[in-house]
Amino acid sequence: MFVHSHTVRMKVLAIALLIPTLSLGWIALLAMATMPLVGILVLALAALMLWVCWVHWKHAAHSDDNPPLPDPSKWKGPNIISRKTRITNLVISSILLVYGVYSLAIDDFFLPAKGGGGTHFTGIGAWLMFGAISCVAIKLVAEVIDHYDRRNNELTYAHVFAVSDWFAWTFFAAALFHIWVA
Repeated sequence: MFVHSHTVRMKVLAIALLIPTLSLGWIALLAMATMPLVGILVLALAALMLWVCWVHWKHAAHSDDNPPLPDPSKWKGPNIISRKTRITNLVISSILLVYGVYSLAIDDFFLPAKGGGGTHFTGIGAWLMFGAISCVAIKLVAEVIDHYDRRNNELTYAHVFAVSDWFAWTFFAAALFHIWVA
């Protein structure tokens, strides 16, 4: 399935980096007329980012280090998750959800940053961040449920983990894009 593929992840990252790179190139061309030095510096930054996009795309083409998916025909029994991991997952998911609901109630989702500062998401951005942390909480709780589920459905949990990762990163990127555009 495509959501498990490292190749797809690398290509999505390359394309996601290409969008701000093209924006920087356009800004550089516009800045060349009025401020040539700034335009050259921004153009150099855009060229560097374009090179990073190309490296990610090429790395994706030669990458076969995907972990194997669980094979239902070779099932050796249910997963055993340690008590410490189960408790940690439940506590973290509870904290994330409580913080998310509180942030929506006051319409200010604060994402702290190293060295102080941070970013405040309001309105649609706060809802998108709530979606991102909800997906993380789903993944954490699904791992706990997997411990108690004694059926041969490890592949289903692998799909839940991968899809929740994709949705969490998509919501997070959309929230950052919303802040950038607003």
